[in-house]
Amino acid sequence: MKTRIRAGQLRHKIDFFEVVKTKNNFNESVESFELIKKVSAGILKNKIIEQSVADGFEFMSVKTFAMRYAKWITPDLIIGFDGKKYQIKNIENPEHRNRELFITTQEM
Repeated sequence: MKTRIRAGQLRHKIDFFEVVKTKNNFNESVESFELIKKVSAGILKNKIIEQSVADGFEFMSVKTFAMRYAKWITPDLIIGFDGKKYQIKNIENPEHRNRELFITTQEM
């Protein structure tokens, strides 16, 4: 029997952005984010990582999102969720069945 993603678990909306590099008036390279698509996703894991730096401690948020399979998702995209931007670190297609994706991200 086929297992499916339960739609109720995908109750969060996440935005996928593409990084666009342009030149400003001073001929400097400037990065901006262009919205590609909004999709429904679920949060599987939410971790806070503490790192020691020279002037104290730094805290980073690592989230793993679950969503329906989509071919167009690549590691160079940025995810927007809850007013924060996340860099994609890993994209996993469980059992290579093209049904769902697990996307591990780190807060920028």
